Amino acid sequence: MEIVDKIKKTYRSSVDTSSNKYLMVPIFIFFSLLIFALIRSPIIISQSGIGSAIMLTAPLILTTYALTFIAMAGRGGVDLSIGPFMGFINVSSIQLYAAGYLQTPIGWFV
Repeated sequence: MEIVDKIKKTYRSSVDTSSNKYLMVPIFIFFSLLIFALIRSPIIISQSGIGSAIMLTAPLILTTYALTFIAMAGRGGVDLSIGPFMGFINVSSIQLYAAGYLQTPIGWFV
């Protein structure tokens, strides 16, 4: 019984209870890249700049939605067909945009 109590105390003392200290790294990287992009091209803040950013990231967002169900299933695997799927989505989206079917960033999600 003493060993179990000793292990519990060791475990509790070694765990850092500060809230999400590892989340600060991606947040810092995101804002650093955002500031760098704004310095390089201030037009990103405009309506057309935000629309272009949404259009560029839409395939990645859709792919992330597709992977969410796999990750939530609990097996911890990632579907290996996600790379070709991303390529298919990108090519299809460019073709639809060139043909005039998609004219607004919201069209990606509807």
